[in-house]
Amino acid sequence: MERDYVVAELEKTKRKLKDITTALETQHQFLRLIVQKMEIKTEADDVDEGVSPNISSINTHSNKWTSPKIRKKLRSVLSFSSKGNP
Repeated sequence: MERDYVVAELEKTKRKLKDITTALETQHQFLRLIVQKMEIKTEADDVDEGVSPNISSINTHSNKWTSPKIRKKLRSVLSFSSKGNP
């Protein structure tokens, strides 16, 4: 009987750890999005003659952070965070 209790508690702990891991991964993605969006571009950056054409192609991949899937995950993290706060 005590063994069943230990197994049940272990399962609860594993489930909580999985939830925390998922939330942490989503928060990591959210922080990357924030850092990316906070970049300030000036006109001087756009006309810099020393910038390789290959570097400008890197910026075209920025849309992956604004996908509906990411937005859904961000909403779930925000709701998860608000539930934990009294």
